[in-house]
Amino acid sequence: MIFKRRRGYIAVASIAMAGVAGVTAGATTVLIQRGTTPVPVSALNNPTLAPTSRAADANDLADAVGRWNSERPSSAPGVALTARATDLLSGLGRERDTLTAFATRRGWVCYEILAAGTCGQLDVQGGVSFALLYTRNGGTRLYGVAADKVARVQVDAGGVLADATLRNNGLYYQLPEGVDGEAVARVVVTWKDGTERAVHVHG
Repeated sequence: MIFKRRRGYIAVASIAMAGVAGVTAGATTVLIQRGTTPVPVSALNNPTLAPTSRAADANDLADAVGRWNSERPSSAPGVALTARATDLLSGLGRERDTLTAFATRRGWVCYEILAAGTCGQLDVQGGVSFALLYTRNGGTRLYGVAADKVARVQVDAGGVLADATLRNNGLYYQLPEGVDGEAVARVVVTWKDGTERAVHVHG
C-alpha cells in the first residue's frame, strides 16, 4: 500500500517481496520504545540523530498508516513512531529530494519523499523496502530503506544495471530522463557477507 498527498504526483508501490521469502534480518538492534519490535536500521535506532526537516510530510504518512491499521489491523504496520522520524538522505535527484523515515511498533519501516510513501518489513524482504515515485519535473526515482546488513543496491532499468545511492540506511536512484518505472526489471541487493538477492519488479 502506498500513499500520496499532492496532486500531480504518481506513486507506484513496489515493496520488495519476490524471491526473498524466509530471509531474516540477522542484525543486532536496540529497542526504540518499550514494547516495540526493533528494526535492523541504525539510522532509526540512534536517538542523537536530528529530527526530520519535513515533519508535516512524516505526519501525513503517519496518519495514513493509522488508517491502514484501522482498516487492516492484522496485516498493517502498527503504530507509527514519528518522534524518531529522521531524514536519511537529502539533496538527491533533479528535485533535490529528501527521504524521510520512521519505524513502527511492529518493526516496520515507513518512508516518504514529497509526502508520497509507504511501509515495509526489512526482515522478510531481503533487507530492503522500496517504492517508485514519478513527478512531472523530477521524473522517476526509486527510493526506500535498507537494513544495516545491506552493502550495495543496484537497479536494473531498461537492461542497464546501475548503483543506487546507499547511505545512512537510505537508498535512492534517479532513473534517466525519459525512462519510467515500468522499465525497472529488478533490484539487486548485496549483503555485507557477499550474499546477493534479486528482487523482480516488472517483466
